[in-house]
Amino acid sequence: MSFPSANAAAILMCLTANAFCFACSTFYHIFADHAEADSWLQLDHLGIVCAIWASSISFVALSLGCHPYEQYVYMGFVTAAAAACSHRLWGGSRHGCSERRSRISTYVILGSLAALPAFCCWYLSRYSGLVAYFGTMVIINTSGGAIYATHFLDTAIEMKLGVPDASHLTIHILAVAGALVCERGLMSAYRDSLSKSLTLGA
Repeated sequence: MSFPSANAAAILMCLTANAFCFACSTFYHIFADHAEADSWLQLDHLGIVCAIWASSISFVALSLGCHPYEQYVYMGFVTAAAAACSHRLWGGSRHGCSERRSRISTYVILGSLAALPAFCCWYLSRYSGLVAYFGTMVIINTSGGAIYATHFLDTAIEMKLGVPDASHLTIHILAVAGALVCERGLMSAYRDSLSKSLTLGA
């Protein structure tokens, strides 16, 4: 069984990772036109990987408390995937269409692997409120990634509203929305685990 203190640590880790991700993105956009832009871009990528990793790890911690072996397997698997993706994103050139496609592919792979525990819970009918929240977050973040990768909104919105780089702005908005959905799901699952713990201890 997963203890409330361990669940609280998982939630704190996820919130910290998301705060780190948004901070890295903020600093990158502040310094994007400076000579150190490449270094800040690397940090931005690291922040994104940390947020994806932490959301998956926190899901596993709060959803698979009754299956400790599966917890360890999934945590090790997702952590190894995140480490490999961080290494890939940290190296190589930072510019060019081929590098951009490679980065997008890396995020698609990492995001898919990070969502695997939730998909397995759904497939095995281990339904919980957190699965629904996590699935919603995945849909939101995937939509943002697809809009960013295809530049779907750029031409139409820039021509009609005069807003440049609309697809890039949209992915940031949806990333915040996804983080909020994930946070709400984690807090709901934590309250449930806490009430069960109090009931068993009564």
